[in-house]
Amino acid sequence: MYFDFRKNDVLFYLYSSQSKIVFRTLPKDDHQQRLPDISLVREILDWEPHVSLEKGLDRTITYYRGRLTVAAEQDTGARANV
Repeated sequence: MYFDFRKNDVLFYLYSSQSKIVFRTLPKDDHQQRLPDISLVREILDWEPHVSLEKGLDRTITYYRGRLTVAAEQDTGARANV
């Protein structure tokens, strides 16, 4: 079983999630390491990431919360027209 508490701690700290942690056995083909090798991108495109984990999570969660809000509003509007 593998779990990276540091990333989970960041999520709970930033968003006070009410989600519960569920521990499950990893699939046999699961990758234990979640850090991609970007050396080829650095070499070919001369690119480096400039967004911290916290900022990236903030942007991502804000984006998806917005999409969920719009979808819920559309669903509510569609029901009102029935």
